[in-house]
Amino acid sequence: MNVHDYTRTRLAPCTCRRWPAAAALAALLAFSGPAQDARAQDADGAPRPMTIVDLIEVPTLGDPRISPDGTRLLFVRRDADWEENGTVAHIWRVDADGGNLIQVTNGENGETSPRWSPDGSRVAFLARRGEDDQTQVYLLNAMGGEANALTEHPTAVSSIAWDPDGSGIYFVAADEVPEEEAARRDAGDDVYAFDENYQQSHIWRASVDDGEARRVTEGDYSVTGYSLSRDGTHIAFHRGESPLFEGVDRREVWVMRADGSDARQLTRNSVPNTMRACLRTISGWPSTPTRTRTSTSITTTTSSSSRHPARGRRACCSRTCRMESTRSRGRTTAAPSSSAPTPACAKS
Repeated sequence: MNVHDYTRTRLAPCTCRRWPAAAALAALLAFSGPAQDARAQDADGAPRPMTIVDLIEVPTLGDPRISPDGTRLLFVRRDADWEENGTVAHIWRVDADGGNLIQVTNGENGETSPRWSPDGSRVAFLARRGEDDQTQVYLLNAMGGEANALTEHPTAVSSIAWDPDGSGIYFVAADEVPEEEAARRDAGDDVYAFDENYQQSHIWRASVDDGEARRVTEGDYSVTGYSLSRDGTHIAFHRGESPLFEGVDRREVWVMRADGSDARQLTRNSVPNTMRACLRTISGWPSTPTRTRTSTSITTTTSSSSRHPARGRRACCSRTCRMESTRSRGRTTAAPSSSAPTPACAKS
């Protein structure tokens, strides 16, 4: 499951009419930058190689979403904004045959994550507009018009998904910063330990009728990905110790009812614990980077032996797996060198 792009746990059978929509997006990708082709010329009109500036000005397309009836396609187009020194994304719509290309949104800060309602009458998307301090969920009539904010969540919203009956929208948001920590920040005390300035992320559900948001999950863990069942009665989700990438290999798959009750763990991954012990004790493993705190920044210094930690990690993992697998089959393994300590993961 992907934290930024969730699909149903069961995929509906593919229909032929969905292929034209995919072809339409492919055509748009191929011809989204005719103006850039024209600019890639010298003053006398002679062709020239494209420059970095030309490449930056080529729009990028992504997040295609086919309407429930298969006749239209929503996608996100991102263009360069030289004045803001960045890019801005807007939502566009096109017919499945490639016709009637229309820009749907035009907010100052851009919009992302278009999602059709189950009946195809409305579109939900993420944006930060007006007085919004954080990214919120907006709703727009599929035929056009002005979008209205659905949520007023205190933290940024992400990973939206419609309830199959169209009555609500699920999303993921980080918990609010505790009052004590917020007070310290307001007072200018914004120093924090590396990789510890995060809040756990959880699933919420906002009612389409009144926008009231209800918490679905809660606890000292983070939901890093989720998917609704086809009938909307259950949610499968990835549960991790934190939202940080460091713990990605220790996340587990859970399933619960749509209201958050009856949560059950489906996977139990014990491999990372063994690998961690191995990494800590194997002789020659690159030294851990040391972080030096200063008043204005945090400087990271790493020894020359840790230039390729991923290679060492893979080698360690492979060695650990061989040792565990061999012992489990009752075979004997060569004793480790006397100059190297025996890994904790290999001790009986």
